[in-house]
Amino acid sequence: MIPDKVYQYVKLHIESGAYNLSGNELYMECPDCGDETHFSVNLTNGFYNCFKCPNGGRLSSVIVNNRSEWKKLTHNLMTKDFIGNKKTGNIVLPKNAFNVYDVLYPSKTKPRKKHISNSLSLCGRAFSYCIGRGLSVEQIRDYDVYVCPGDPRVYFPYWDKTGKVVYYMGRKMMGDDNVEKTKDAENSEKPLFGRHVTVLTDSVILVEGVFDHFVTPNSYALMGSSINVEQVLQLRKDDVKRVFVLGDPDASEKAYIMAKKLRSFRFKAFPVYLHTNGDPGKMGREKMVNMAENLLSVNRKIFEPIHLTIV
Repeated sequence: MIPDKVYQYVKLHIESGAYNLSGNELYMECPDCGDETHFSVNLTNGFYNCFKCPNGGRLSSVIVNNRSEWKKLTHNLMTKDFIGNKKTGNIVLPKNAFNVYDVLYPSKTKPRKKHISNSLSLCGRAFSYCIGRGLSVEQIRDYDVYVCPGDPRVYFPYWDKTGKVVYYMGRKMMGDDNVEKTKDAENSEKPLFGRHVTVLTDSVILVEGVFDHFVTPNSYALMGSSINVEQVLQLRKDDVKRVFVLGDPDASEKAYIMAKKLRSFRFKAFPVYLHTNGDPGKMGREKMVNMAENLLSVNRKIFEPIHLTIV
């Protein structure tokens, strides 16, 4: 296959996200034999090769003739921190970020832009990944889930009252172990994730990660296994009275320490010990909805762990 056609083929796959990334090597379906895993393109020197058929060569001359375009295509692949303004430290969305819901469900108020047609595949993959991790279609819409061509992650932003993104978390949905699984915004205090969409009062369930939050009603995600001062102040500001600290099954001790810390701030806090084989995010929405209903009906005054078994 001639290099010019291979270049256009690779360009289309980068824009649509139909590839896997390992270091500087892109892996995608071979344009000649159709093998899905053994056709590679080196981002540095332009070598391409299929280990199943004779298809191979170099894109270097084509890359030179399309230098500006190639640089834009591979920028997100070649850098570790592309979301954020390094000069000011502000968190910004990259210009080529696509809102998954808006791309897949265009409306009269938000029509689909012509130039994003090649990203339908990437957004479709992100949509399927999110649904598989327990998000509902409404959550994908309300939480402004987005993707960036050239990046194997799906991103969950957090915005302030003005709509400015002040935090984000990216989670790998494809690629190999060389790609960092989770990516957080740098130089940013982690907020109570979920509060930017729905502010809870009275009773709150604290979970560790975003996927735990998406399947657990009345919850915020700590974005980790500890609570920071900013998060405590957010709970106080919303006049929260009861807090249930729901850690992963292997984090019972941390849940206990966190609940005790919240008690020192005069919250009625209780550690919740989950007896199950997986974290809340893997339990599924139906089980976590039942768990939350049982938990919120608890009326205890003394400080002691709450044991829950999910089967």
